[in-house]
Amino acid sequence: MCCAPSVMGVVCTDSDDVFTKLRFIQNGIGAVPSPFDCFLAHRGLKTLHVRLEAAAANAKAIAMFLEKHEGVTRVLYPGLSSHPQHELAMKRQNGSGGAIVTFYCVG
Repeated sequence: MCCAPSVMGVVCTDSDDVFTKLRFIQNGIGAVPSPFDCFLAHRGLKTLHVRLEAAAANAKAIAMFLEKHEGVTRVLYPGLSSHPQHELAMKRQNGSGGAIVTFYCVG
């Protein structure tokens, strides 16, 4: 959850021994989110898909603009057909190029 007022994570295991140790540590250091933190995380998840779609659309527009800009020598964005792994990205990312654009400036 980018730019969220709450940050959380998850640990998964199929080992009872690891689970017991992690549970002990979690209990000992108080690494349990408050009800309000859970509310914030849940609220953020409800609109995550909309925000990710908007971020990908914006990244594609920026990448297309930069690709034609005279001050830019190279643009790396999986959503552009010029990207070396464009086809793979489209297949694995459900047709989205993602939200990260890398570019190189002249000079």
